[in-house]
This record gives sequence, C-alpha cells and structure tokens, in this order.
Amino acid sequence: GDTGLALRFGAEVGMAEVSILGLIMEASATMGEAFAQMQRYGRLAVAIDPRLPPRFARKHRHGALLLVDHRAEPNDFPEMTEEAFAQLACGPRRFLERPHVLGVYVTPSPGPRRSLAEIFGCPVTFEAGFNALELQPGVADWPIAGSRRYVLDILRERGDRLLAEGAESRVRPRLEEALRLVLHQGEPSADAIAKQLGYSRSTLFRRLRSESTSFPSFWTSCGGIVDRASETRPHLVSRGDLSRRLV
Repeated sequence: GDTGLALRFGAEVGMAEVSILGLIMEASATMGEAFAQMQRYGRLAVAIDPRLPPRFARKHRHGALLLVDHRAEPNDFPEMTEEAFAQLACGPRRFLERPHVLGVYVTPSPGPRRSLAEIFGCPVTFEAGFNALELQPGVADWPIAGSRRYVLDILRERGDRLLAEGAESRVRPRLEEALRLVLHQGEPSADAIAKQLGYSRSTLFRRLRSESTSFPSFWTSCGGIVDRASETRPHLVSRGDLSRRLV
C-alpha cells in the first residue's frame, strides 16, 4: 500500500475543507488565537469523544516552543500523527507570509523519511521519544490574513453546540464522521475508526451494542458516504479499493 497517503492528504487538503475547526482557526485574528481555538474545538476535527482532554498543548522545552501531541498510544496508527502534523504545518502556509514550523519531532518514524522532510520543509528528528512541532518563538502574535473573521462568532456558536451535543450524543453520528476522516487511507479498519474516536475496538463494539446496533450493520449503511468520498477525492479514495471486511 501507499505508506505516504495520509501524509500527502494532510498536506494537500486544507483543514477548513473537512472540519469546522479549520474554519474557526482561519477566522481567528492571530496564530495564538487559532491555537486557543484548536484547544477548545480540536475534538470536533478528529471525531473523538468530546469528554476527552485536548490532544495538543504548547510547551517550552530547552528554549524551544513546541506544539506537543499528547495522543494516547502514539505508536499505534501513526497515520494519525502524519495527517495531523501535515495539516498543522502545511495548512497555515496558505495564509502566512513566512514558515511557522522550525522542526518536527516524531517517534517512531510514522512514514517515509524523505517524504516527511520534503513536505515539512524543515529538519525532522526521528525516534525523538515524543511527537511535536517546533514553532517560531513569536508565532502567537502573527496575524492571519484570512477573510472569514466576520463569521467567527457564528462558527464558535456552532462549535459550542456540537461539543455540548457530542458529550451526550450517541456514538453512531461520531462513527460516521470518523469514517469520513479515514476513508482517504484506502481501506479503513474497525481498529482505525475506533482509534479515531478515542476508543478501543472492544469499547466501540460495546457502545454500538448499547444502541441496539453493530459494526457490520453500520458499515452496510455507509455506501453513500463512500460514494461521496469517491466523487470528491477520486485520487485518494476509490470505492473499488474498499472491501467490507472491516470486522
């Protein structure tokens, strides 16, 4: 299979195209405000349980400003690290006047090393013991040259409502969103979709049983989602490549 697919998808597809989080971040006045919005609404982007803590945190380490990925079990499903880092590193290039990422730290190496260096355009430290992006020290004050500022309040109101609904909602709607987010990888597995939600495979199946359904039943009903993904991203998603052997 194509081991660099998630990396390229994150680099090529803007976060605003696939998530309300991207719209909110691009409507922010500064990068610092955008990071704050990511902390609040980031759980909407990856379809995880809204009750889980934020995934990313800014920290200072040996004089460097880092955006650290605190995803549980980072060595499992490394494509999630690839895609998230590519979105965070490449997405802002569309509206910033200069690079904001000085270095990338990953453990283990999530994908082809040459591809990582080419896409990030900065030094990449492999087997670093943690996953993080090193940011320009003053990046929080950098203005965002976006055109969506006027809709920020509307987007945040919608985001707050989604967070509130998600905390009490059934797992099925979040499962559909998780499927959309992993379809570009070719043939998603039950494990991959469960991790996107922040669940183990067994926890996901148990939650579905509590809602009087099952994973096979869910997948049978998802043909429309796969078809729409194939139409919008044919070079990344092919219906013919997806099998129904997910369990």
